[in-house]
Amino acid sequence: MVLSVLTLGVILAGCKSDQDYQTLRRDKAQKDFETISKRTLPADKVLTLPMCVNEALKNNLDLKVEDLQTQVNKESKTAAMLGMLPQLTMTYNLQTRSNQPGSSSQDLKTGETSLQTSRSARMTENDESMELGLSVIDFGMAYFNSIQAQDNIVLGDTQRLRVAQNLIYDITRTYVEVAATQDAIAVTRDLVKQCQDMEKVFDALRDNRSMSNLRVLDEQKRFVGLEKQLMLYQRNYEDACIRLRTLMGYLPLEDITVDASLLKNFRYKNFPPVEKLEEAALYLRPELSKLDIQRHINVIETRKSILEMFPNVKLFTDWQHSSNPFLYKQSWWDIGMKTSYDLLHLPSKAMHTQSLMEQNAELEARTRALSIAVMSEVRLAYVNMMEMKRIYDHRALAYKVYQQQFELARKTYAAGSALSRFELDRMALETVDRRIRCVQAMGDLYVAYYRVLNTVGVSSLEQNEIDHNINHAKQLGLQAAAKATGVQAAVR
Repeated sequence: MVLSVLTLGVILAGCKSDQDYQTLRRDKAQKDFETISKRTLPADKVLTLPMCVNEALKNNLDLKVEDLQTQVNKESKTAAMLGMLPQLTMTYNLQTRSNQPGSSSQDLKTGETSLQTSRSARMTENDESMELGLSVIDFGMAYFNSIQAQDNIVLGDTQRLRVAQNLIYDITRTYVEVAATQDAIAVTRDLVKQCQDMEKVFDALRDNRSMSNLRVLDEQKRFVGLEKQLMLYQRNYEDACIRLRTLMGYLPLEDITVDASLLKNFRYKNFPPVEKLEEAALYLRPELSKLDIQRHINVIETRKSILEMFPNVKLFTDWQHSSNPFLYKQSWWDIGMKTSYDLLHLPSKAMHTQSLMEQNAELEARTRALSIAVMSEVRLAYVNMMEMKRIYDHRALAYKVYQQQFELARKTYAAGSALSRFELDRMALETVDRRIRCVQAMGDLYVAYYRVLNTVGVSSLEQNEIDHNINHAKQLGLQAAAKATGVQAAVR
């Protein structure tokens, strides 16, 4: 009765109501907000792309989750390896009874008592035993579990690598967006300040009838559109700043300043052929390695299923001691072997093994399909980068022409030519528009370049680095194949 009451109390103590969960959510929300709010960036600090990438790799919560998962996998491997130890069981029994134990014997033929009543045990006795046993099946299963645990560690590292690559790409894309809009806001805002008196110019043109009202309204629309574009740039800039701070693990605010000089020059001119990049992607993409690891895990699972179809053999030795003084020997050792075979579950295990083999074939087909998809991604990203490069070259040339025309017009205006201030401001507006387009094209080119890096799985498109990565991957593959061949030979 007392035990039932205690059990009921433990069960009821573990129950939670909706109010309990609301209180828990409130406390966690307050703690999370305080933790995130403490991490701030200096307001006057100008961030570069390497700084943003380093902060993101250090503070991003998705990466921290992957790191914690890696620790879990390492602990699981330790537990799996400890599972290969023999089973050691220590037992202590203490028992007592309310009367004196005793017995007599009776002849089966005559029914008469053949021996006098005697006792061979005390009212209170205690026994101790220690058994050491090793199950062959359990040992093999623990060994295979340790191999799978190691594969899970490598799988976690591979997954973390891909998360880091995607994070770098997202950081770069958002950083370039912030830099481009920041530059556009700067030059547009300066031009708006220079053209603040354009309303007076428009009124003067209407009064002296030197330009038709239709032409004046058409030119006025240009400056109204400029102010609208400035507001759009400001909004895009704030959104990009919030996303950039979030990726770096900081409080999502819109106050951030980045170094826009990145968009003034593109360093890489000669790229490796797309076929070389496709080959590198097949060796280096973490997704393909992830499928290879999953297939090996499934192969080990198949071996575990085959092992379970064998009879289970258990080797054991134990030591026992009894406090019963009537025993001829109070302490003794046992050694032996136990064998068991579950025949009725054998068909189920055989079908399970067959399904695992079919799953191996499915993973192999999925790997080939993903390889084709990866090659397609690389080619599309490469074509997009080449297109972005052509667009940038065209816009850079157009901006150069507009800039030369504006410089010439400004010198002509300063020399007292017939060129009006209105026409000069219009040329300035057109030149700034071409400059913004050129900067945006440079940003698109950088994003396209990092997209290629992301699809290939490398940090640079330098020819020697691509070749080095491919050769290194081939050497690792040869070493793994030689190791696998040696293990198979040892098994045979």
